[in-house]
Amino acid sequence: MNKTELVKRMANIANTTQKECAEFWETFQEAVTDVLASGDSVDIMGFGSFFLKKREARTGLAFGKEIDMPASKTVGFKPGKTLKDAVN
Repeated sequence: MNKTELVKRMANIANTTQKECAEFWETFQEAVTDVLASGDSVDIMGFGSFFLKKREARTGLAFGKEIDMPASKTVGFKPGKTLKDAVN
């Protein structure tokens, strides 16, 4: 499912317009991004948690050659109980 399909499904469920749902989605995405960029996590009870994960610097392989990969941050997601139960 892509973003357009998700927004369409949200609009059907919420009985609202796709434009309103698209605006909501953009606002949600911006808010989560801002919170994560500030170093905090986002916990949505029942749905899950978005959090930062730190990757240490390491050596990897690319096309048979060793390369140095710098330390970096990435986003993790841990599903909540309600979400886990729904997909199981």
